[in-house]
Amino acid sequence: MLVGLFEMTSNGNFSFLSSRLEGEIVSLFIRLFSIFKPVKQHNYFVYITTNPNKTTLYVGLTNDLPTRLDQHFENRGKFKTYAGRYFCFNLIYWERHQYIDHAIEREKEIKKWRREKKEALINAMNPEWNFLNEKVRD
Repeated sequence: MLVGLFEMTSNGNFSFLSSRLEGEIVSLFIRLFSIFKPVKQHNYFVYITTNPNKTTLYVGLTNDLPTRLDQHFENRGKFKTYAGRYFCFNLIYWERHQYIDHAIEREKEIKKWRREKKEALINAMNPEWNFLNEKVRD
């Protein structure tokens, strides 16, 4: 007796019509159910750094905050980058995002803000404007 893609044997069990078809169906099931695998946790950081006198702000985005802060420190005083030119290597604010597109949108949003609005954001998390570089390494 033939039932769809399966064949009922004389003892009442079902089997695939052919091993080739069986392989294709198994492959299809693997592809279909692979979408249900746990998604890897990603970390993207939108951050604000400032210079030692806290007069200049820099808004950035990275997936490795400690390494990026090291790069800002190494570039201090170098005119090729904004953060380097203005000595913006002191972290004063950061937020984590799981998805890169959300992080990019947020970075663009904050970059458009006036300084007063950026200061309010920083003050909500870090009212003393402490340099947080070492805290993100812990």
